[in-house]
Amino acid sequence: MNPWSHPLERVQSKSMIEQRARRMATLAAGAALLAASNPVPAHVKWFAKFEYSTHAPATDVLGRPLFWILLLAAATAVALLRELEHTSIGQALALRVLQVQQRLAKLHCRVLICSTIFFLAAVATTGNLILTPELTTQLTAVRWLQALAAIALFARRGEPVAGVVLLALFGIGLAEYGAFHMTDYLIFLGLALYFLLPRWPNATRIRFLRMAAALSLMWVSVEKWVFPSWVMQIVHDHPVITFGLPQKEFVVLAGVVEFVLGFGLMWRGLYSVVSALILVAFMSAAILEFGFVDLVGHIVILGVLLAIALDPLLIGSCSPQTSRADFPLISSHGRRIAPPPLQPQLPTWSPAAALLASCAAVLLVYYGIVYTLHGSGTVAQMALGAKIK
Repeated sequence: MNPWSHPLERVQSKSMIEQRARRMATLAAGAALLAASNPVPAHVKWFAKFEYSTHAPATDVLGRPLFWILLLAAATAVALLRELEHTSIGQALALRVLQVQQRLAKLHCRVLICSTIFFLAAVATTGNLILTPELTTQLTAVRWLQALAAIALFARRGEPVAGVVLLALFGIGLAEYGAFHMTDYLIFLGLALYFLLPRWPNATRIRFLRMAAALSLMWVSVEKWVFPSWVMQIVHDHPVITFGLPQKEFVVLAGVVEFVLGFGLMWRGLYSVVSALILVAFMSAAILEFGFVDLVGHIVILGVLLAIALDPLLIGSCSPQTSRADFPLISSHGRRIAPPPLQPQLPTWSPAAALLASCAAVLLVYYGIVYTLHGSGTVAQMALGAKIK
């Protein structure tokens, strides 16, 4: 097949596909801004008193029709987005996004470094925080480690020092708060690996960030279902975040939205970019409501999300016979960019099925740990939703 005869060559001209792609991009941006008007609450443990013994039984989550409706609707939306990626319009839109990512290729590293320096300087100034607002410590050496890491990041060769410090801080958190509590902050492990391996391929380093950020957000989202009373405290103090929705329904909705978007970070298509940008909008809106504490706590997460959004996505192919040679070279500021990598040939429904399977797995693991550490029941009782005395 002549590569220049492929329909996607019209991406570089004022064609109908390009016009539709621009309209879709505008609609997506509008949807993200609209979604930001109803933000997912700030990290619960930073603004509410949390007690692990107050967990809700499994039937309180699995017995809600709204939970299943929202989850199935989200899975359907993910499948439709996957289908869109394999159409000519979806490919045109993806190529446009890829152009922007190529132009900003060097920005993701700067974003990560600047956000991490700001974060480390802020917590070092406070003096008694390990990594996040609720992780306090009496160790005076912690603030010196944070200051050392912040200074080290001003030089390229100092990145491994910052990575070691982040690992040490995470270890201190493990020692003082336990593994279950620190599972919320796996994103810091991903960031530590990113800085520890400056000579590794950038795609591999970003992959660590993707997995760590996705696991952190998926884990925290389940927390909203298992411990709804924690979120209720925040909703009571900040009722504006619900925009008139009933509080219990809002908690379920917030958990589903956060889980679906967190799961999306593991993919390298449009799903990943859309998820990262919507999460940035959510967290930015939450900062306006919750203030400087939320800014300090989320600044690193925002940096990671922007880095993921700038990571070159994979293009979906229209047919199994499509190859990289079928795509025209992209022009960016007079430079020719190599044809984009293609996504592996997977069924359209595979991300949706993986989403549902991941939700089931995380719920099972989370409830199993909660009942093991903070209850007196068995895993079988947990699965049946028995209340633990």
